[in-house]
Amino acid sequence: TLSLLLQFENAPFSTIMEARAALEPGIARLATTRIDDGGLERLAENLRETRARSGDPAAFSAHSERFHELIAWSSGNALFGYLFDALTGLIAGASMGISYPKRQRELTCDIHEDIYAAIADRDADTASRLMSVHIDEHTTYLEKRFHSELAQPIRWDLG
Repeated sequence: TLSLLLQFENAPFSTIMEARAALEPGIARLATTRIDDGGLERLAENLRETRARSGDPAAFSAHSERFHELIAWSSGNALFGYLFDALTGLIAGASMGISYPKRQRELTCDIHEDIYAAIADRDADTASRLMSVHIDEHTTYLEKRFHSELAQPIRWDLG
């Protein structure tokens, strides 16, 4: 698995965030032109579930990760879809001991809804910009509150 390969490299969790910052804005851009009605409905349902389950940290993390997986698959590029499938359990960092207080979960729901709106409106520039802001803000949060977890090597048995 990808996690095992990253473990062999002794790659820290920050590797995931760096890759996400480089890839996800472009993936969101692609999704604006390639997502179909079914993909939009799956994203909308994910948003409803994420918001409804935001009081449960584990459910929130799973739904938040799923949002990013759905956008990756909606890009129309199977490589991105499989890459994000391979990162399940690592995207939100729950497997690394990272947690999100209620306010952070609410902010994540808000920006996910904004990203969804940009994708649904087929606004590539806004979707890309919002995804970049989202990943940058997430990275800043992790650097402030979970600095040691970012430096922790990824372990294949975590996800």
